[in-house]
Amino acid sequence: YSAPDGIDETGGNVLVTVTDNARVTGDAILGLGNDTLNIAGATFDGDVYGDDKIAASLDDGNDTFNWTGGTWRGAFYGQNGSDTAVVSATEYDGSQILDGGDDASSADGWIDTLTLQGLTVKANGANIRNWEVVNFVNSVVNVDDLITEKVGVCGASATIGGASVIGAGGVLGCVSNDSVTITDDAVVNGPVEGAGGSDTIAILGHASVNGTVFGGGNGQDGSAAADSGDTITIDTTGTVGAIDAGLGNDTVTLNKGRVTAGIVTGSGDDAFTWSGGVTPSFNGGTGSDTAVVTAVEYDGTQLLDGGDDTSSADGFVDTLTLKGITVTANGDKIVNWENVVVDSSTVSFANNALTTGSDAGTGLAIVNGGIVDGGDTFTLTGNLNVGPTGTFQGLGGGNGVYAISGDVANNGVLTTLD
Repeated sequence: YSAPDGIDETGGNVLVTVTDNARVTGDAILGLGNDTLNIAGATFDGDVYGDDKIAASLDDGNDTFNWTGGTWRGAFYGQNGSDTAVVSATEYDGSQILDGGDDASSADGWIDTLTLQGLTVKANGANIRNWEVVNFVNSVVNVDDLITEKVGVCGASATIGGASVIGAGGVLGCVSNDSVTITDDAVVNGPVEGAGGSDTIAILGHASVNGTVFGGGNGQDGSAAADSGDTITIDTTGTVGAIDAGLGNDTVTLNKGRVTAGIVTGSGDDAFTWSGGVTPSFNGGTGSDTAVVTAVEYDGTQLLDGGDDTSSADGFVDTLTLKGITVTANGDKIVNWENVVVDSSTVSFANNALTTGSDAGTGLAIVNGGIVDGGDTFTLTGNLNVGPTGTFQGLGGGNGVYAISGDVANNGVLTTLD
């Protein structure tokens, strides 16, 4: 519908479909009511207004705009109401203005939703604006400077960068395998949830997530139970509220940044690598988990918890490797590991004690030039295996007391010589 004066005085609900070889020149003014405009295979030269071109009306309805094919040279302005736009035309290249209307806040009761579907596109928030919800479906989208309350990612790869600000609704995946990258100076003020499937989540650059990064989580479709193993990478100068990898065999890497409330990998055979950055804790949950700590930020005070217990009878064997670091650890903070491996590290224990596995093939292993310094006194509840280039030393000045409850295998240096 197009009103010559740019104002719809009559209202009504209008459905217009432009298709095949049609050519339209001029603006479309949908006006009052709940109106729909479909562009599907035509050439459309003009802007689309969900309300009136001159001034939006508070009486405007909830309008729908679908661009599935054809050439459209114009802009969409949803204006007032809770409007919906779905763009799947391959001609969309990110340069077209898609404007939801009044603002990007649902406080006024209006929720505008934009969906980019089946596209590969580089977009910019300057042209995607005033939407409360932005969805990427079966698409590969790279978008900078996006401002919205919530982003949905379903069967898609989404890179959100620039100075983007995503609200408390966060970034939510679905049951499919999704990829989410938050980078540059982007901020997510809610969670990032991979939901079901095997998802890849990366927080990079200077980005921050003020909520929790979930490998699973309910996402858009309540599919947490279908989570099946995710890859989460934190490599940012910013902060992340927490990490909960969820179900399945997950891989979590902390290279840089601050994880405020700690890291949990949940059930499954998970792998955690801590090469840099800060976290107060790690918990592997159930399963046979591995953790490799090389970060100089590890100072021995952080909790490293393998998950269930130190017995391999349940079939779960957790292994913690302290590699290439020098640290005075607190054995009370290294718990529930069947295996603790000191690999090319020098480690002492502030509490003079450590508990590891006592079953065959488990315990404290010292390898590749690693040194465990027992100090004046040290109690190991578990087995001790000193490798060919490993050293266990107890330099107690003649008064040292060293107790090992399990078996001792020494192929390196085991000395109490001061």
